Amino acid sequence: MKNQIIKKIMAYLLVGAMVITTPMTASAAEGILPEAYGLDQSGAGAENGEGSIKLDTNTSTGTSTSTNTSTQATEIPGEVLDKIPQILGISLDQTTLAFDAPDQVKPIQARVVFDDYDAGSEEMEWADPITLEQKKKIEDQIRWFSDDYNVASFGSNEQNDTKTGSKAVVKSVSGGQTKIYAWIEADGQVYTDGNGNPIARPTPGDFIAEATVTVKNTVAGIKFNVEDKDLDFKPFNKFANGKRQYDLRKYTILEYNDKTKELASSSNVNLTYSIPDAKALKAKGVTATLTEAGILKISKGDANKTIDIDIVSENGVHTSAQITLVTPNPVTKIDKITDKPILDLGIEEKITYDIDISDKITNKDGKKGIEASTDELIWSSNKPAIADVQSEGDGEKATIIAKGVGTAKITVKASSGKSAAVTVTVHATPFNVKFEGANTGYSGQPITLTAVLLGDKGQKLPLGTTKLKWEIAKIGTKKDANAKVSAKKDVATVTPANLLTNIDLDNSNQTVDTTVNVTTTYKDPTQGYKKTKSLSVKSHTIALKQSNVKDVSIDIFQRVQNEGKDHTYTTMYTMAKNNGKNTKETWAITFNGLKGLKINGKTEDIKFYVGQKYFMEAKSSDSASQNQIGSVAWTVSGKGVNYSANAAQLTTDFTSNAKTTVKASYITIDRTKAKPKAIKNTKTINITPVQNATSITFAKPVVVKNPAKNTAKPQAVTFAIKDIVPKKANYGDVNWKVMAFDGENTSVFGMPATNSTTVNNNLVASQNNKSIKVNVPGNFKAGSVIKVGAYTQVGVVAYGYIYITEQTTKVIPMASKNGGEAKEAGTKKDNTQTMKLAEDTLKLSAKLDTKVFEDGKAVPYTGRETAMGATTLGSDTYSTTTAYQTEPVTYSLDKKSALVVKVDANGNVTPLKKGTATVTIKTLSNKSAKVKIIVE
Repeated sequence: MKNQIIKKIMAYLLVGAMVITTPMTASAAEGILPEAYGLDQSGAGAENGEGSIKLDTNTSTGTSTSTNTSTQATEIPGEVLDKIPQILGISLDQTTLAFDAPDQVKPIQARVVFDDYDAGSEEMEWADPITLEQKKKIEDQIRWFSDDYNVASFGSNEQNDTKTGSKAVVKSVSGGQTKIYAWIEADGQVYTDGNGNPIARPTPGDFIAEATVTVKNTVAGIKFNVEDKDLDFKPFNKFANGKRQYDLRKYTILEYNDKTKELASSSNVNLTYSIPDAKALKAKGVTATLTEAGILKISKGDANKTIDIDIVSENGVHTSAQITLVTPNPVTKIDKITDKPILDLGIEEKITYDIDISDKITNKDGKKGIEASTDELIWSSNKPAIADVQSEGDGEKATIIAKGVGTAKITVKASSGKSAAVTVTVHATPFNVKFEGANTGYSGQPITLTAVLLGDKGQKLPLGTTKLKWEIAKIGTKKDANAKVSAKKDVATVTPANLLTNIDLDNSNQTVDTTVNVTTTYKDPTQGYKKTKSLSVKSHTIALKQSNVKDVSIDIFQRVQNEGKDHTYTTMYTMAKNNGKNTKETWAITFNGLKGLKINGKTEDIKFYVGQKYFMEAKSSDSASQNQIGSVAWTVSGKGVNYSANAAQLTTDFTSNAKTTVKASYITIDRTKAKPKAIKNTKTINITPVQNATSITFAKPVVVKNPAKNTAKPQAVTFAIKDIVPKKANYGDVNWKVMAFDGENTSVFGMPATNSTTVNNNLVASQNNKSIKVNVPGNFKAGSVIKVGAYTQVGVVAYGYIYITEQTTKVIPMASKNGGEAKEAGTKKDNTQTMKLAEDTLKLSAKLDTKVFEDGKAVPYTGRETAMGATTLGSDTYSTTTAYQTEPVTYSLDKKSALVVKVDANGNVTPLKKGTATVTIKTLSNKSAKVKIIVE
């Protein structure tokens, strides 16, 4: 099991800048709050220098993958540090990052999962502190890597280049998708390129967490259905009424800010398509529908009639285009396909089959071939795992490709609905068989063999309809008593006898051969696959030794890393021998999750964990047995475990907390009587591993309270741990920590969560491992903030915030059109704004009517700015905590409105098509107002 030797650093590694989000709908889902930690998820402010993140101008380029790479031992830098609780893994606070454009930045945080972390001495700060020497030592152990630095790289947070440390700043570079990784070195291996140069990326044995990064290019221009030689695109001129549906993205060319181009159908940029004037279209005698995603269907319209369309990108780039209709010439008939393709994976020249239906297509005008038609042809397979199909050019030709054994139906269908089909049969004729598996073994130790079928060019084949007959070869005319074989299709288990015959028990090196024969029967292609034929019998010989082992114990190890580079193993537990006699040493022990080891009616605090690899090794104190300890047979059963056995050693990797049973069996020869007797011993280890949480959150992480009417009476707020990932995972004991800023003093006070604290204020009413009740002092004024942290035994942390703000009584929407002065968005009853598509800009904001209590009396205020009196606490190097005198607001859209406009976290509205939308402006305390936007 992995375990780093690192300074016992606190949960500074574990806890990240928490960004408070408010659920949004549709395109407003990106909207987030001016939150407890300063930089928002969209990187707002970073591009114009307002944010605290600076970009690394020395961005690496190029892609490093496993292609042409290898691993080799490498020295792991670092010194011997005090041992910390066992590291169980590493996780990220986000598993996906989406960027709307290049040159944006977003923070991401790595968290380490421990098995028994004590956060009692942990300090909680308004923002993560950066001065502790211990923090730097542990952060230096975390590294970051991008699969494709041309898509996503790492920026700078003024502290380091974020390619090491628990926090990173991800920078979007150009359009595409890639993965980024945070990892802690654990296996002493390094990737190297073909020239032996090391590549700074994780290897499989490291602690690894990954996130998928998607970047959209910035659209600078849109062209529709115009020739583009760079893209080898020619205009499409077959738009006609009928049953055909047209994907307009196939004819839309996007031009990006970086001067590159691509078809919209190949891009991840969202476009909104619309018909600007449905009434005018109807007046032309044309009936058509166009989805926002660009799917056009024309049900009525004569030749030379036109359809006007609008296309708008996510960033507001717009173009108008016109589609001219032609006379429809649909396919009226596709003649029956008489081909009867028979493919064979075992014969290379029969793996594919070409088909041509150009002479089978008849159009409305009587002409042959799809070239004269306004239809398109679509090929499909009902069983692509058996036979797939790829069309060529305009679809008159296609290639059928064998994938598996069986039959599949290949269909070609025209837009008019006319179709034809052909049935394909796929075989897999073997020309040879080779065995995979051991050729040596011990008595009583099962051996797995696999028969691999090979085609005419040595290609591996599926079993398909081929039959295999496994049997142990006779010795002369007699049955071989030394082994039995049982098989399921192409995999067989050879089980040697516990006591071998014709062998000298006093000669531990003597072997006896047993031979496994396989007869292969298949459908003969030379007989039209109607008769069967057999290959010559293939044999595999195994040299067997007699096992005689006793006094066996089993060591269970966890791996630790010593200074520099070397790995050693420390014993986690030893399952001792039951006795040293020639009788069965058969017994079991059980590791039952959090309860630990139960043995002889007692329990020991020894646990297994999900996500960890454990190393077990059988040993013997008997000198004669030591040379044969490799004869131990391991069996592992359970749904949540991966394992590999190598002689006396077993490695297990738990993937879930399902029960796993490990058995170690071995043979002991009892020669106390005249006739020797083989005794089979079995040691059983039952393991239910612990699934530790990788993240926790509060049921309600953000609470807004108003200054108390009665200043002598505190206001109670409860934070409860609810969302645990994975579900029902263990997070252990919780150390609660509370900090408060009273809205006036520059000093900040904080305290651990105990019921008896008397530091400045008794903020904590009660607490347990599931929740905490916090008393908000009655004298806390607007602009105060309380931060609550749940520091768990496994290292994951949850934060909650109590904002004391003026009480919002009304939200007044404001609007700034085309950069003008912000004014009220409408009348008291009707907040309406109009925009012209591709011409106008609109920025929404809000003012608040509020009140506070002074000396028990309500004092009203009108027209207050949102987030007025924001006070920044903590370091601005990476993130901060903010207190608010008045509430911040968020902007959201319902699903229907999100098809008409897009609104970002700052209230900027981008029109997508003509229509009406409603934007909801809401405070943290759920006071809201709506603005109707009409796009003309």
